[in-house]
Order: sequence, then structure tokens, then C-alpha cells
Amino acid sequence: MDNQELCYAILRAESEEAVTAILEEHLDSVGAIEWRPIDGRETNFNVTTNQAATGGKALTELCTNMVDAILLRKAYEQGIDPESPKAPQSVIAAVKDLVKLQGAPSGILAEVDDASYLRAFGEHNLVIGVTSERKQGSKPNFTFVDAGEGQRGQDFPETFLSLSSGRKSKIPFVQGKYNMGSAGVLSYCGRRWYKLIISRPYDRSTDWAWTLVRRRPGEGMPIAEYLVIDGAIPEFSIQRILPFVLRSGEADAKVARNDGTIVKLYGYELGSTADFRRVREELNENLVSTILPFRLMDFRVKPSRTGRRAQGVDERTASGMEFLLRRLDEEAEADADELAGEPIQIANVSDPELGSITLTAIPLPKVIPGWLAPRRNIMRVYHAVNGQVQFKQSRGYLTDCRLPGLKDRVVIIVDASELKESAHNDIWKGDRENIRKTSVGMRYLEIVQENIRGSDTLRAYQDRVASEETEQAAEQTQAELFQSIVRSDPSIAQLLPGGATVQLQRQGRGSDDEDWQGNYSPTFVRLSARSLRESGIDIELDDRRRVAFETDATNDWLLRPDSRGSVSLHGNGAEQYQIASSLRNGRLSVTIRPVVSIAVTGSDVELMLVLQDDAMPVPVTAKVRLRVVAARPHPPPGTPKPRPQPGQDQDQKVSSQRGLPPVRWLTRDGRKLPGSESERWPPDFTSQDGGVVEILSEDSTLFKINYDNAHFQRFLGRERSEARRRAAMEQFRLSMVVLMMGFEQAYETMPDGEGKLALADSIDEFRRLAAQGAATVVMSIARTLPRLITPDTVGDPDDD
Repeated sequence: MDNQELCYAILRAESEEAVTAILEEHLDSVGAIEWRPIDGRETNFNVTTNQAATGGKALTELCTNMVDAILLRKAYEQGIDPESPKAPQSVIAAVKDLVKLQGAPSGILAEVDDASYLRAFGEHNLVIGVTSERKQGSKPNFTFVDAGEGQRGQDFPETFLSLSSGRKSKIPFVQGKYNMGSAGVLSYCGRRWYKLIISRPYDRSTDWAWTLVRRRPGEGMPIAEYLVIDGAIPEFSIQRILPFVLRSGEADAKVARNDGTIVKLYGYELGSTADFRRVREELNENLVSTILPFRLMDFRVKPSRTGRRAQGVDERTASGMEFLLRRLDEEAEADADELAGEPIQIANVSDPELGSITLTAIPLPKVIPGWLAPRRNIMRVYHAVNGQVQFKQSRGYLTDCRLPGLKDRVVIIVDASELKESAHNDIWKGDRENIRKTSVGMRYLEIVQENIRGSDTLRAYQDRVASEETEQAAEQTQAELFQSIVRSDPSIAQLLPGGATVQLQRQGRGSDDEDWQGNYSPTFVRLSARSLRESGIDIELDDRRRVAFETDATNDWLLRPDSRGSVSLHGNGAEQYQIASSLRNGRLSVTIRPVVSIAVTGSDVELMLVLQDDAMPVPVTAKVRLRVVAARPHPPPGTPKPRPQPGQDQDQKVSSQRGLPPVRWLTRDGRKLPGSESERWPPDFTSQDGGVVEILSEDSTLFKINYDNAHFQRFLGRERSEARRRAAMEQFRLSMVVLMMGFEQAYETMPDGEGKLALADSIDEFRRLAAQGAATVVMSIARTLPRLITPDTVGDPDDD
């Protein structure tokens, strides 16, 4: 067996045991064998085992390298030196200028709405195949095939097999600048870390080269090493390679490479299940955007129907979380009845030390996709660099940001792609999953939380969601019944949010975004408050100040992919201030914070606030005078805040409703109940569940009671008249709500601290368990105890 036959045999192997058997039988026959440590270091384990914490996250490193390879090939083919000033200066610019994706004039993948084009692009350029042995419990193998730049065999040690060469560090438009060779996947490749690499340069100037990476056999410190034959990376001459084999045993001609790179991982650890859906979800959750579309192919399915499925292949396009949420095509599983909404602009932050950070929210449909369901995924805030997720924060984080009603209604994307390089290195840990607890890292987190918590746009969206839910659930009959309970026991009123009065914020007529007609680009910007225009803006050194400006740009001006707007401060002294901006209905909200390490008390500068986009021949500006002061005058403690004058804030109207908070029935099949609002069970509900609590905002809660609870239905079945059935329904509903409100009151009054914070991410499970437990006994208590326990049954103490 020569080295080409050996390479092909390993490529066709479908388990690490099969690879081991091939090596034991044939390796000695191909030449002088040598295994060299990756990066030339006997201690490379500290890099290979200290990267991604999960197999799914580690796979995204290979996806990143594949996209880089495509972009580099496009640059070389167009005669552009990747390190020259003529090269694109960002990943998105490279996609726009070098790849020219159809339907993406700005280079942003989510712009493309042609599913057939995305499929074709993926098939020809970026394929991930999933294979395994045909026996139950077999671990999957992943084969990554790209039409990228490819590598010569002599360059393998400085590319695929390097951990620290920094070969890409001077190329502005690639993502894999740290040159770890996607080594993070090795510790998830079974016990032996087998990883096959085959590559050929895009210009086919040399033959195919290949090597196999493994974990050095034996006990002790794990060492990653690669195969060398006769003192060099082995090569062989062949026109094209067909990486995959169909169930029929024939090579799959749909995926064929004359150049580029093929990487195969054996016995990959992806958790308890590695079905095709799980594979897609892992990739989508760890990649906000794949930058370019990938084609996923699963060769493990049983043949059925026609086309590729008849050959035993299931295919899907993978383009990342944002694309999946906003552009579900016909191949994706539609878990929800509707798609996610258009992105909501939260803030664009410009900081002299950190660089730029963009925060956006993607509204989720009411029935969220299964892969984001709380029992499977509690993450809601994704920090990303060039589409790759670096850090995640949970549903509880949004509650901590005073946005409890949005924890299952939005996904927030924090785009940190434009951080300064120094800040990037100070913020992210090497595993690309955590943030360093340095002053820079903590300041980054503080800025992000401050802008999420202080977002007028998110609060308005939460209020709208709360208003929609509560208006549907309000019922006069149940409110009157509850008032009767309150009269008999006034203390129950204290369980209501805010006491006995619930205030709901409702959108005023004419306040919807669609009623706002703005210009594509702003034609003016003006400081709203005359007093600030005349006297200037005072800001305390360790504080921030939100200032309102008027302009006439459309609401998406700061968010849209094409000719996106920017807000900045210009002038001598501008570097002393960090700004964050958001825009809605002609109101430009700019939060200004002095940079503590630069600004000094007493600083007094006149700057220009500049609004600019690519479609504007000249920017529009407004003068602002900023002063850093030791302290601003504040009203004495206890002084009530002045109420807004009529018309001052037309976006919201406040109405009051006394009595029971909104309640809605849940039914197994979504059927309607006479005279009551109802909706279908959540996907993981059962007849043992009692109900769920949905926190709509800080002062609005929706209680959902399970009508089809098995215990309640047994009681209901005993009632012979419709009147008694209706009475039982109200008895069950009100009793459940009172008990559930008691739990909410207990949780709300817990002292703030680590204990309460630790409960935040699992509080919905506790709520569900509390409701489940209450449902098993509430009717028995309500019906039985008043009859069994009376003064007569207890007895008179004087009788003893």
C-alpha cells in the first residue's frame, strides 16, 4: 500500500477503531514513519485542551478557518495582496468586495433571500458532512470540505499544524488570527484524537498533501502529534477527490474537489445525542452568522422518497442564528407559527479605549423555536466577533436588566467585531467562551449591561408585549370574584404586583413605528432641550447622562446593512467621552459618559455631534458643549419627580385596573373555552402541570392555568350540571392564581444577593414545580377541608 492508498483508506474509515486497525496493518509498508509534536512542542496540550468547553463550540473554529480560506482564495485570484492597503479591511468588506454574494450588497449574509442560491454556494464551496458506522450508538464523524486557498505540504507545519505562528495576524479581513489550527477539536475526537487533513493549493501548483493528527499513545500528559513519512508531509498525485460515500457504496459525485482542503474528525463527542437536528442547532447557536453559507449533509439517514433522500442523504443550509431566526427557508424546521421580527436597534457604542460595539435585538415569535426553548437553552444574549459567538448570557441576565418580559421574546446580539485589537485581547479569554476579569473586561460588560438596561426601545417593546398579553386575558367576571376574596381577606391584595392596583402601560394610538415617516438619511440634528443648547451639558466624572436630540432619519438608520448610519463626537477633547446612541421616531437618544482614565473634572469643551452615512454627501452636525463636573445639582431626597405634561411623551398612556392580574387558560389542543381566553399548551407541557407564570414587565405578570390538568379534570368530571362545572372552573382558577401569586411574592421579597441571583436562571422551573404541586391538592383543599374541619370536629378547648 502506498501513501495515497493509505490516505484514502483512512478517509473512508468511519470510526477511530477502523483508523487504528488500518494504521496497525499498513503503516509500516509506506516508508519511514515519524510522529512529530504539533507546533514542535512536547507541551502542546495546554493549548489543544484549553480552548472550547464543548464539542459544538469547537466545531465552529473549523467553520471560521474555512471561511478565511475562501476569502483568501478570492483575494489571490483577484491579484490582491491580503496584507496590502488595497485589501478589504474587515470580514464583511471582504464578502462584499471579493465574494460578491448575490442579494447581499453590503456583504451581510442575512440580506440574501434566495434559498436556492445559498444552497448552490454551499455545495460548491463549504460542505460539512456527517457520517458514522451503521450500528446503533456509533459516534459521528465530521468531514469539512472547502474550496479555499489550500496549502502545500511543506507549509503544513506553519498552517494546519501550528499553534502560534501568527501567519494571519496582519490580514485585516480574516477571523482566525491566532493560528491555533483549529486544535480545539482534537480533545473531542474520541480517545485517540484522530484528525485527517488533506489539502492542495487553489492554483494546483503542487500535488495533494496529507497528514493524520493523533494523541500520542501511552499514559501521562496528552500530546498532539502528526504523521510524517520519509521525513516530510506525504503527497500524492490525483486529479480530484470524492470525500463521501453513499449508502450504496458508490462515491458521492456531488461533492468533488480538485483543490482546497478536506478535514475529517473521527468519533466526535457532541453530547448525549448527535442527530442531524442537534448538529445544526449546535452550529447555529455558536455562530450568529457563518459569514458565508454552508451546506450540511447527513449521510446516516435511511433512504426514502426521491432525490438525495433516496440516496440516504439529508441536506440543509446552515448560515447561523440570525439568518435562521429571520429567514427560515423551506428546509428549516418551522417550530413557530411565525418568523422572528425585524431587528431592533438597541445602541451603537463608541468608546475611545474599547472601540465600537453594536447591540441589536431579534424579536422572537410567541412560540419560540424548539432549540431556544428554556428547558433546552437558557441563553439569550450572544456576544460575537465576526459572527462567531464568544460569550453568552442567560434569561436571568435579562431579568437582572429589568426586562423580565423579554427573556423569551428576544435574542440580543452584541457585535464586538469592531473592538480595538488591544481591547479584544484584554476582553476575550483564549477559549473564546469567557470574558477576562480584567478592568477592561469588566468595563466592557458594564457598558453592555448599561445599554441593555437603559434601552428605551427595549422597554417600549416589553411594554407592548405586556399590553398585548394583558388585554387578551382581562376578564371582568374573574376580577369581581377575586374582589370577593379580597374583602374576606384583605391581606391577599398584597400579593398583587404593586399592591391592589396594577398599572399597565399601553401604546398610544399613532405611536407605532410604521406610522413614523423618516428620511433615508438625516437632514438635520438638533439638541432638544433649549436650556442645554444655551448653557451646555454637565456630566459627573463617574456618571453618565442621556441627552435627547431631534432628527428626521428612519428608525432603521443605525441598524440597516446598507449605508448604515453612525453617530460620533468630533473635535479637540472628543476622546474624553464614550457615547451610545439609539433612534426611534425622530428622537435620537445619546448617552454620554466621561472616560474616567482620560477625562478630568473641570474639563469644558465644545464638540460637534456628527451624523453620517455612505449615502450622505456631507454629514449633519450639532454643537454640544460638555463639562465634567464634580457633582450636578439634584433635588432633595423625597422630592417627587415632575409628571410629564400632556403630550410630552406621546408614546405611552397609563391605565389602571383593580383586581386580579391577567389570567389565561391553557388547553392541550388550544381549543377555546366558553367565555374565556385560552391557548395551546407549551411544547413540553403534560397533564400533570398546573400552570406557568409569564413575567411581562417589572409590574405586570400573566398567570396561565392548565385547564386539562389531570387532577382538576377528575373533579370536573364529577359535576353533573353546567353551572357547577363553571363554578368549579372559577374555583380552580382563582385558587391556583392565589397560590401562584404567593410564590411570586415570596420570591420577590427575597433579599437581593448571590442566593437570589443563583435562582434567576432556574426560577421558571421552580414556578412550574410550585404550580404542579398546587394543582394536585388545591381542589381537594377547597372542597374537602371546609366540610371536614369545623368548630364541631375540632372541639371546644373548654371541654377538655
